Formats: sequence, structure tokens, C-alpha cells
Amino acid sequence: MNEISATRTADLVALEIRTLHRQAQRMVLGYAIEIGRRLREAKELVPYGSWGEWLRTEVDYSQSTANNFMRIFDEYGAAQLGLFGPEADSQTLGNLSYTKALSLLALPADERESFAEANNVEDMSTRELQQALKELNEARQAQEQLEESNHEMEKKISDITTRYDNTLREVEDADNEIQSLRAELKELQSRPIEVAVQEPDPAVVEAAAKAAADQAVKDAKSAYEKKEAGLKAKLEGIEKKRDKLEAELKAMEEKLKNAAGASSEETEQLKREAEALRAQLKTADPDTAAFKVHFEMFQDEWNRMTAITLKLPSERAAGLRKAMGAVLETMRNSLGQEGAGNA
Repeated sequence: MNEISATRTADLVALEIRTLHRQAQRMVLGYAIEIGRRLREAKELVPYGSWGEWLRTEVDYSQSTANNFMRIFDEYGAAQLGLFGPEADSQTLGNLSYTKALSLLALPADERESFAEANNVEDMSTRELQQALKELNEARQAQEQLEESNHEMEKKISDITTRYDNTLREVEDADNEIQSLRAELKELQSRPIEVAVQEPDPAVVEAAAKAAADQAVKDAKSAYEKKEAGLKAKLEGIEKKRDKLEAELKAMEEKLKNAAGASSEETEQLKREAEALRAQLKTADPDTAAFKVHFEMFQDEWNRMTAITLKLPSERAAGLRKAMGAVLETMRNSLGQEGAGNA
């Protein structure tokens, strides 16, 4: 006994135990595979509906136990029985215990061997293996949720971008229509006034009744004022629509900012375009535009009145120029009073 103790060590004995343990595990898994092979064969032979009773009476297995054996055979079993006894179709998986092999069925078949090698499953306890599989499953679920969230975010950004582009086009259309209406209004204002302020030809006045001439002037003014009012109302409607679109655009930019985040280069570009559009819209001041239209009308009318005075006899022209000067003086006084009030 002393001679044996002198040649053998505790480390050597531990190595032998581990070796025998691994061999026993391989044998257990191998025989589990062969049991599953034969259970699969028996299930084909037993009459339909008698499988559960056959398992209880013949082999004392529950159906869940039999299903586990058959799954082990289906997933790990070699096509034929090996020359040296039952064995698995993978050396790496063949070194595992029955319980570990059963736990690894939670993974797809093409991932089991790489997972077993990467995580050194052979040296793990069954509890450690189950924990590792649980963490892997949780990580995959988290990844799937992240990918789904990213997909939803991309869809939201795409929808907002589409709506943003559509709104930009609507704003451009509104601005174009405003410019067209303003041009039409300006043209209209330049024509009827000319009829209204032009002094009738003396020959025409002599040939026609003055009452009829006065009525013609009134009709021309009425038609002009009616069309002018209609154009102004339409212009106001278009400008209100433009303002509404601008508000929607701002709200959409805020949604786009919240959806895409500051890190998206595409989103930042859209924000810059929105800022440029906002600046462009702000320059379209309806009051300034209206003042410009009326100022140009005033200039045209003043030029026409001046031209008329040049055609009249000097006495009559002097009286008209005096009246025009009085109008200018009144306007100058009115502007001076408003300036003093603002000061």
C-alpha cells in the first residue's frame, strides 16, 4: 500500500476520475441516442392511440421522457451505430452529458457546436449552462426589440419626411398663387382708374348726354371696386392658408427633430431647409406688399393727373395744380402729425 501511495498522487487520481467521468458522460449520451432511435422505431410499430400505454407497460417511460430521448436521437444521433458502441454525430457535442445536450436543444442546430466550443460547455455545470443559454436568449430578444424599434423609427422618419416635402410644395404653390394674384390685382388697378380719372373728350361730352357719361364712369368705378374687393379677399385667403402651412411646417419640424435625433445628418439637413423656408415666408409681409401696391397706384394716378394738366389751358391747369398741391400739403401734415405721435 505504501509503494502504491508513493507512485500515485492525488492529482493523478483526480485526472483519472475526470477522464472516467467524461467517458461515462459520453456513454450516457450515446445510449440515450440509441434509446431514442429505438423509441422512434417502436412508435412506428405501435398501433395508433396506444403509444402512451405501451410506454408505461413496456419501458416505464412517460411520454415527455420518451420525447426527450427521441429528440436527442433526432438532433445528435449518428446515422448508424458506431463500431465501438453508441456515439453522437459530433465529437464536441458527444462529450456532453445527457442533461447538457438536452439543454442545448434550445439553440438552433447550426449554433450548438460553436456555442459549446466558445463557452467550454463541457466544463460547465448544468446550472451554469442554463444561465448562459438564458442570457443568450435575453440578449437576442433585446437585439430583436432594438431592430424592431429602429425599423419603426426609420418608418416614422420616412413618413414625416414625405409629409414635410408635401407641405413645402404646398407652401410654394401658395406663394406662387399669391404672386399671381398680386400681379393680376396690380394690372386691374392700373386700368379702371385711368377710365375714372380721365377727363372726357369735349366732343364726346357735347355729343352725348352728361348724365349718360356720368353713369358710365360710375359703372366703371363700381365694376373696378367689386373686382378689386374680390381679388383682395382671395389674396387674404391665400395668405391665411400660407400662414397655416407655415404653422404646420414648424410642428412637423419639431416632430422630425424628436424622431430622428441630433445625430442624423439627413434630419439636420431637413431642419436647415425648414429654417431657410421659414425665413423666406417671413419676408412675405402682406402689409408691406399691400402698401407697395397702393403706392404704385398712387404714383400712376398722380402721373396721369399731371399729364392731364399739361393738356389743359393754363388757367384751368393752374386751378387743378393748386388742388393737387393742397392734397400734397394735407398728406404732408398728416404724416407729420403721425410722426410726432409715434415719437
